[in-house]
Amino acid sequence: MRYIYACMITLAFFALAGHASTAHSIEAIEDFDRPTGDVTTDNRTQPTVKKPKGVGITGTTAAELASQVITLSKNDGLKLTWDIKWRYITQITANMCYIFKIYTSAVLHEPPQRLIWLDEELASDELRAKWQRFHTAFTNHNKGHADIARRAAAAVRKTLGTMKAKDCEQLKKDTDAKAYEIIPWYRLEDDEYDRITGNDEIHTGADLEMVR
Repeated sequence: MRYIYACMITLAFFALAGHASTAHSIEAIEDFDRPTGDVTTDNRTQPTVKKPKGVGITGTTAAELASQVITLSKNDGLKLTWDIKWRYITQITANMCYIFKIYTSAVLHEPPQRLIWLDEELASDELRAKWQRFHTAFTNHNKGHADIARRAAAAVRKTLGTMKAKDCEQLKKDTDAKAYEIIPWYRLEDDEYDRITGNDEIHTGADLEMVR
């Protein structure tokens, strides 16, 4: 009998809170022809992105903008989070259960709020230029978090794809345990990324001095 194990492990990453949740589903399929060759993987590079709702920022001075951005950031309203998901197909050969096909993906949850400056047209050219620099820096910072999520998914895919066990039930336990072992290292890297970029202090990932 051949088995397909669909395992979705959701580790919603919160750099400040560190919450995690999991969900599992298992489906058995008989008479599934085994592909030839080595383990195949899903090498997708573009993660799934869940878009946030916009929040209006008002004001025509740097102080007004900075105050509202800081308030939002303290409530994690500007925080990017990510999940790692995976599923795989197994084959029993010579009394061993192998993974011969595995799929992983990074699901990015953009910050709950998108910054939309409602009064931009009323502000000075100088302030608009400063805001644009800030917004670009903020966006680029979150791209760094997305890159870490992609590498976490790739690490899970690479490691789990080589695993085997005496039976598929044990393989499932082993792969789940290994994934839980791998992903926290990338959570720590995400924390460190925020620290070295100053995000642990202002929680925005961009230099608010640009709009002060």
